[in-house]
Amino acid sequence: FRDSVWAFAARVAAGPPIKNYDKLAVPDIVRRLKRLSVPELRALRTYERRNKGRVTLLDQIDWFIRG
Repeated sequence: FRDSVWAFAARVAAGPPIKNYDKLAVPDIVRRLKRLSVPELRALRTYERRNKGRVTLLDQIDWFIRG
C-alpha cells in the first residue's frame, strides 16, 4: 500500500500524462482519455481538481475510471 501511495504521488507531481494538457480544450483532452491507464487517469483527475477544476472534465475522467 505504501509503495502505491508514493507511486501515485510521483505521478501527480510529474504533471499530467497528456502532452500540452494545460493548453488543450476539454474536447481535445476527452479524446485522449481512452489511451490512459486507470492510475494515469487518477493522477490526471487529481491534477485537474487541483488546477482548473473543470467539472465536465472531471466527470468524463470519472467515467473512464469506472470503465
